[in-house]
Amino acid sequence: MPCCAEDFRLKSCKKRKDLFGTLPIDQSQITYIIPLGNTAPPAHTSPTRHMYYHLERETVADFSTPSVTTRLYLPT
Repeated sequence: MPCCAEDFRLKSCKKRKDLFGTLPIDQSQITYIIPLGNTAPPAHTSPTRHMYYHLERETVADFSTPSVTTRLYLPT
């Protein structure tokens, strides 16, 4: 995700709505998604400009263990 200083260099999407027509990872690996615009004080007192994909953990529901390894898919 670019920082605010880099935003001006990004090309406009104009009216395109198909940029993310597929998930970047296998849906079965996702535990839950925190949506765009999330607020979660004190860290996010303003809405976020990004989403979070939470993946399965090596030990289920134990956030002190690492996420499982998963493939990243790039749409063509």
